[in-house]
Amino acid sequence: MKVELLNMIDTISSGVVKVKPLIADYVKNKKFPLEDRWEIYSTTPANFFDSAPWYADFTFGGDEIVWSSAPHYIESRHETVDNVDVIRRYEEEIGYDENITQEKIDELKEQMLQSGYRTWENDW
Repeated sequence: MKVELLNMIDTISSGVVKVKPLIADYVKNKKFPLEDRWEIYSTTPANFFDSAPWYADFTFGGDEIVWSSAPHYIESRHETVDNVDVIRRYEEEIGYDENITQEKIDELKEQMLQSGYRTWENDW
């Protein structure tokens, strides 16, 4: 049983190594619709992408995001933040905050896809 499990782990690991760059290239390729690329990005395990070891530097509606005032801000310092969760929080605010629109959210999604990072450390 141990050998079989180790073989399965090896097979999975080699598959992950092969698919990670394909996924990274796909989500950055603007030839494909944003909706499709975001679906791949958001359903792929976060550890398939790089994690930024610092504060994420994104803009929203042309303004730098001040994370302490972003919707449902995660306050714990050194907490790992997932971009998919950030987008979900913004989407929950549509209709409640007139400054949050789907167009601005889509611009933020594109920045996140182009960054190559899925997660980052809240290192304020």
